[in-house]
Order: sequence, then structure tokens, then C-alpha cells
Amino acid sequence: MRALFLIPGDIDRKTGGYGYDRRVIAEGSAHGVTLEPVRLVDGFPFPTDRERAETIDVIKSLPRGIPLLIDGLAFGAFDQAMLASLNGPIIALVHHPLAYENGTPADKVAALKMSERAALRRADAIIVTSKPTRSLLVSEFDAAETKIGVAVPGTDAAPFAQGSGLDAPAMLGVGSLTPRKAWSVLITALGLCRDADWTLNIVGAGPERATLSHQIETAGLQTRIHLLGEVDETALAEHYNRADLFVMPSLYEGFGMALTEALARGLPSIASDGVVALQHLPEGAAQQVKAGDAESLALAIKALLNPEARLRAADQARAAAASLPRWDETARIITDTIRSVAR
Repeated sequence: MRALFLIPGDIDRKTGGYGYDRRVIAEGSAHGVTLEPVRLVDGFPFPTDRERAETIDVIKSLPRGIPLLIDGLAFGAFDQAMLASLNGPIIALVHHPLAYENGTPADKVAALKMSERAALRRADAIIVTSKPTRSLLVSEFDAAETKIGVAVPGTDAAPFAQGSGLDAPAMLGVGSLTPRKAWSVLITALGLCRDADWTLNIVGAGPERATLSHQIETAGLQTRIHLLGEVDETALAEHYNRADLFVMPSLYEGFGMALTEALARGLPSIASDGVVALQHLPEGAAQQVKAGDAESLALAIKALLNPEARLRAADQARAAAASLPRWDETARIITDTIRSVAR
């Protein structure tokens, strides 16, 4: 069977959401559904009037009646004209609600909540990447729970990390440089740990790079904290392999695929309670801290700078690695959903 997957911008973007989309496309055919990507404009979730018109033209050019899986980065921002142009069964893929992106102006937050609520009413089925997101859509966006399926991101089996082999533990963070990722909180926390030996590499790009660079320099940590930008998959795998400790300080994550990637490699990990993946993991798989709390994060980091504590945390991470979901199951849930609405 054939379905179209509408994705805004470049599908090769190095973010968790786009990585999820790529793997679903790659795995879908094994479950009898060929997912053909359709590129929408780059401007979502805040497209210009011209980009809105271009989006409608793209939608109208699609074959009629074919199932459409639509990434929520675009679908949640569809206006009434875009929704009216859709033809055929609609499956919304929601990584996390658009209004929950920290740093979004209040007026745009209100508009996004309104547009996403309307879009979800239009969808014949909804796929979310976690159970808490399903609950959020029901309570805050009036979505019908009966049409929401949960397809947790899969994780590939990976060799356990070798570590840096250095006396100063090497920490790793992976994610876009945006306010929601709370790298500024991590930098503040590390300022409280300056008397200990450590280094930090952050892999990712985004609009906060200049602000974070200034914060690092002001704190006098420029020789210890490194913003590496985006890297390819081979280089990223090597960063995981050579890390001693993984940190995800996000204020909110609809899932948090980088955390499960770290656990798959048996890395001792710290994550904020804003990372939804923690609710799908065994207790103790990662050290949990309060989102946005630099002091509690600093205390957790200091504890895991101790080699014996890191060994215990690595044992817990390795145990959790055995229970991580795989991409085959993620794709099966999505393709079953597509077939169910195509009948």
C-alpha cells in the first residue's frame, strides 16, 4: 500500500523529529506500506502568506484519496484554507505540541494552540511519540483519546561506549541550540562545578549559539565547554563512544531520543524531569533532576564525576538498554494506523 508523508523543509535535518521521520520511512515498507516523502515549505510553524499559498498548491497537487501522514511541525500550524484543501484520510504525527516550544511569543502560543486544536479535529487518526503527549492532547487540545496511538521512538542496538579514558570526565549533550533545550541552565550548573575536572561537548546547531557562546566566555569556561555544531552520524556515534557522562537538561521534550541513544550505549546519564522518555524507561535508568534547576543539576553532575558512582550508573544504563523499543515496532504501529484509516 502507498501513503504520502508530508514533511516541512529538509528531511535530512539533524534533529530528533526528522530522524524519527526518516526511520519510519525506511522501516515502513517491511510492514507493507510505502511512505513517499512530500516536501512542504521551510517556514513552518510560522509560514508567510506566500508559503501558505505554496503549501495549498502542493496539497492540491497530490493524488486524491491517498492516506496522508503529516508531520506535526507543519500540521499543527495549518490554517482553515490548508485543512480544507486536504483530501483523503489524514494521520497527524505529533512529536510535541507546537505551543510548547519555549521562547515562543505569547500571541503566537495562543494562535498555535488554536490552529493545532482545529487540525487535530480534522485528523482521522493521531500518532504521538509518548503516553504523556497523548494525555496532553486530550486534556489541552480536546483530541479524542480513541483516535490517538502511541509510537515511541525506536533505538538501534549499539556497542557500549568506551569512554574518554581521560582523568577529566568527558560530558556530552546532543540537541538543537534553542531555549527549550536549556543549555544555558547546564552552563550555569557547570559554573558551580568549576572546581572539579570535566569537559563538555554539545552537538547541535540553532539560534542560541551566539548567546550560549557569550555565556560560556563570561563564565570563563571556553576551554572546557565546546559547541561543536551539527555533525554527521559517524561523528555523532564517536562522540557517544568517547563520552563518560550524558546530560539532557531540557525544559520539555516530547520524548528525548538522544537520551535513549545514550542509554543504548550504556552511558551514565542525567536528564531533567521535562524529558518524557524517562516515563517510558525503567526506574533509575538515568539520574533525574528538576527542569530549569541549575543547582540540582550541578549536584547530580558532581555526584557522577565520582568514578565509582559513574560505574554504578553505567550498570543501570546497560540494564535499561536491553528494554529499549526498536524501530520495527515503531513503524508497525504507524503502518497499522495508516491501514486502519484507509479502509
